[in-house]
Amino acid sequence: MIETAVTLSENKIKQILRNYLIALGWNAEVTHRTNYGIDILAYRGEEEWVISVKGDESTDYVTSFITILGVAVHMMEDSKKKYSIALPDTTPYRNLWKRLPAFAKERTRITALMVNENGTVIEFTR
Repeated sequence: MIETAVTLSENKIKQILRNYLIALGWNAEVTHRTNYGIDILAYRGEEEWVISVKGDESTDYVTSFITILGVAVHMMEDSKKKYSIALPDTTPYRNLWKRLPAFAKERTRITALMVNENGTVIEFTR
């Protein structure tokens, strides 16, 4: 987990996630915000994964977390697609994800991708 002042910008997280997804066999495209909130679209066979990214430019973690979660819910349009939010791997973001009720996570099926500056990505479903 990142505990230092290292900042992971949205662009850096997108780059890390793109490489991560490609390594897992996904065809990953970083969007240029033509679709509100969709930062990465990934395809693998019939599967589609939609990811919204929030960088660590702000220290207002609560507002950033609520915003990215709202964006993810707003872009949900197909029950067959997988939806995730991607955040810098920091204690505040992990705690906010942990505090999100399990019922909300189960109902929306949104996952959280925690990304660190070393390129490690951890996916949380609950």
